[in-house]
Amino acid sequence: MGARFNYTFLTLKEQDNETNLDYFLARYYSSTQGRFTSVDPENHQAMLDPTDPQSWNAYLYVSNNPLGRVDPDGKGFFSKLKNWLVWNVWGEEEDVKKEEQKRRDMMLQTQKENGGELIIQSPVSGDWVRVDPATMNRANVWLWSGAIYSSPGSRELTPQEAAGVIDATRMGSPALRGDPYSPEAVENRVRPQYRSNPAHDPKSRLFNPRKTPEPADAASVYQSSVRGGMGTWYGKGANGQIYRYFSDNAGGVHFSGAVPKSQVPKAVLRQLGF
Repeated sequence: MGARFNYTFLTLKEQDNETNLDYFLARYYSSTQGRFTSVDPENHQAMLDPTDPQSWNAYLYVSNNPLGRVDPDGKGFFSKLKNWLVWNVWGEEEDVKKEEQKRRDMMLQTQKENGGELIIQSPVSGDWVRVDPATMNRANVWLWSGAIYSSPGSRELTPQEAAGVIDATRMGSPALRGDPYSPEAVENRVRPQYRSNPAHDPKSRLFNPRKTPEPADAASVYQSSVRGGMGTWYGKGANGQIYRYFSDNAGGVHFSGAVPKSQVPKAVLRQLGF
């Protein structure tokens, strides 16, 4: 005979009457012991707060606080709480990714219906902003999709509004604007000092003939360059070439050559005016 199930009062989960264990999807729970029968598969609680002794025991049910917390699938409570507070999604990272894709697809469809252009009024500044759902990060997906969800509907912009439309690629991260850890603030704090690279200097005995000679405006172009990634910057020279800069082991940055557009991130190209 197969096992019969009922539902326990505390956890509201199916209980196997033969083993008296509650089924929590990721693992089983013993209500008589007040413990799971196996460890948290990803140890969410201990990863969240190593200073909390209750989180060290991967067999605990909701850190021994069943009156104030619930655990619907045996994978811990805190990661779901974090996602609910930050993204308004009660679930794991995969659940957040699904909601993110749902919102992104909605904006891409709206963009397609509007002839390939999507202009939204910023809930932060009130400006009209041209956005690209395909390239924006998660924070901006929530910001701009939320603006669409809360808007009364679409309409044509007035000539004055159309003239003042801002490109989102020139705004940085509006969701983080003013924060000391915003990309702009961090870049201003950590932009390394420029140093000439003798390997690119034809007058230096260390010159490497296989490398591009350093242009005369390389140092000045770097000051207005765009960060392309960890330790990489790109700038537009007076001749229209794109200069690439790399950070070095001495804490500075040097010119590393001129590169074609195909080797430059699309977001950087837009910021450089291409």
